[in-house]
Amino acid sequence: MTDLTFQPPRKPSAELDVVAKTLASDSDAVRGAAWVPLSRIRTHADLEQRSTYHDIDELAESIAKHDQLEPIGLWEQRQDGAETFYYTIWGHSRVRALNTEICGKRDAFARIYRNITLDQARQLAFVENFRRNDLTLYDQARQVKASLDRGWSRTTIEALTGLNRRTIFRLDALNACAERSSAFAAAAQNPRFPLRAAEAFQQLKGWDAPLELQTQLFELLLADPPLSLGSFRRQLAALVAGPTAAAKSAPTTDGFVDAKGNFRLPALRLKASATAAEAEEAVESLRSALRELRRLKRAAERREAKTADGED
Repeated sequence: MTDLTFQPPRKPSAELDVVAKTLASDSDAVRGAAWVPLSRIRTHADLEQRSTYHDIDELAESIAKHDQLEPIGLWEQRQDGAETFYYTIWGHSRVRALNTEICGKRDAFARIYRNITLDQARQLAFVENFRRNDLTLYDQARQVKASLDRGWSRTTIEALTGLNRRTIFRLDALNACAERSSAFAAAAQNPRFPLRAAEAFQQLKGWDAPLELQTQLFELLLADPPLSLGSFRRQLAALVAGPTAAAKSAPTTDGFVDAKGNFRLPALRLKASATAAEAEEAVESLRSALRELRRLKRAAERREAKTADGED
């Protein structure tokens, strides 16, 4: 069996081609595509990369209407004297959907791999899920950490996923924060969660803030429209400052209105040696202030219009 050796490609899809071509070059590794009874498909804990599943019924309705359009990936398991079964490498959502009464299917269309190692199956699962953008940031962070723990280098992960090093470090931060704060872990599983919030939470040690106030702040961050990252950082810093500051700084929809209802623009200080991330944060802060000023302007215009109507 040929061992898989990865060379960093420019795109994640190219890395998937490397895996597929390497396996395809060994006729003993790939059986090709086939229909497999759902009763023979099982889940392997090391290959299931999602923590939660959403919209399974919706997916089942789509498959029932249009049929299964793409094959799932299966790892064949043969045992002497026992029935052959398969572990799902990728396509866990589709397997769940196919098993619903809505779908009413008995078989799954699959690309089957045999005589491969568990680590090769992990690599295939890792690449396919990132290529399809099929994971939340929370699940991506868990998989990156698991891969690092297994000894994969950051260079290999960059090659497999197409992510840059900065993003991988932020995913590391997200995972570390989720381990220290249950409020953060719950919020990070939302598809709307912004990755840069993890970096801010780690830098400010957001887990030191009261848990109830953390939860309120994350609700605002994930609202529609969402709290800006600049406001999130400022309010989180106030909550972390201590119980007294936290009591006076319950999360608000903006970071510019004081307790008396007056608008205050925070002083902006940016060193000439500031990093791109710091500069971007300053820009976001100004954008947030401008949005709030526009809101205040609209409110003032409505008040003035009412006053004018009263005079008429």
